[in-house]
Amino acid sequence: MKILTIAFLFFWFSNPVSLVKSTKQEWKGGQGKSEGVSYKIQVIVKKSSDFIKFTSVKINDKESRFKLFKNNKLLIKGEGFNKNDTIIISTSITYKVDDRKPVTHLDNVVINYTYKSKNKELIVKEFEKIKTLMYP
Repeated sequence: MKILTIAFLFFWFSNPVSLVKSTKQEWKGGQGKSEGVSYKIQVIVKKSSDFIKFTSVKINDKESRFKLFKNNKLLIKGEGFNKNDTIIISTSITYKVDDRKPVTHLDNVVINYTYKSKNKELIVKEFEKIKTLMYP
């Protein structure tokens, strides 16, 4: 038990970004007959923004636009955060129903960031599924 505790503490303190929660919500509808999935990944940053910069997000190996939120407020580019802040990374993927390829049902979101100018990544593969949204 002591070894497990030490391993957990080492893991916790050695990673500058820790995953707290991840959700996905599928949506369907709209005039363009589109579908998509919205992802929200909640993390705790253990260092200030002077050391950590979020650079990109990929969904199933495709680059995706993303937004950062702190206390339910959008962080503007260049706005920082502090050590131990909880940040939500919001991203999504949209596709036309007609162009849609068969769904693999494998979600793989990779968050790329730098820590002290070294490239790092946080891989998220498991998501809590939220009820599908249906638009008219």
